[in-house]
Amino acid sequence: MSQINYSLVPREDILKRLPKTNFEIVLDVGCANGVFGKALKDLGAKKVIGIEKDAKLAKDARNNIDVVYLGDVESNDFHFNNSYFDLIVLADVLEHLKDPEKFLRGYKRYLKKDGKFIISIPNVQYYFVLWSLIKGEWKYVDRGIFDKTHLRFFTLKSIKRLLQSCGLEIVQINRNYRLREKYCSHQRLAKYVSLFFFRNFLTFQYVIIARKK
Repeated sequence: MSQINYSLVPREDILKRLPKTNFEIVLDVGCANGVFGKALKDLGAKKVIGIEKDAKLAKDARNNIDVVYLGDVESNDFHFNNSYFDLIVLADVLEHLKDPEKFLRGYKRYLKKDGKFIISIPNVQYYFVLWSLIKGEWKYVDRGIFDKTHLRFFTLKSIKRLLQSCGLEIVQINRNYRLREKYCSHQRLAKYVSLFFFRNFLTFQYVIIARKK
């Protein structure tokens, strides 16, 4: 089975880890077709604003969420009000940016005092990446950790370092475990076979909640 394009389906792995607080106004950066934003509205969000650089996806997203801005977050200033959002969603976004630190420093001002970032980010320490390097391989593909559009690569330590440098503190760290990068019916077993020492190597992706210090 081919890999799922997670940008086009509701991200259940993120939805089940949403902060246990009310979130009325949400910014979904890289909102794709808006299905995730629609799921947020179904859960009670009063207004979901999206940013999407793909014109076709942005057009589709306007059928699912309240407002969609077309453009690249690093090339455009969308002039949101300070302390406006309860939640900013960065679902597989930071690894596509030229300067994720500058982006986070700029966008944290748009969070309310008790607002949260929820960030999903692939883990370059995943065992298959290491195995590929042992074999002398680094083959870019359309999706996954080896996504050809990735500009940055992160481990848990470097994620923590990035957030700390931006004046953010981590509230919660969650892990998406995988036995294989491509989908297989036994994926959930990875969580149970990963002992403490090996869990970073079986973590395909981190889902992190962070707030302003």
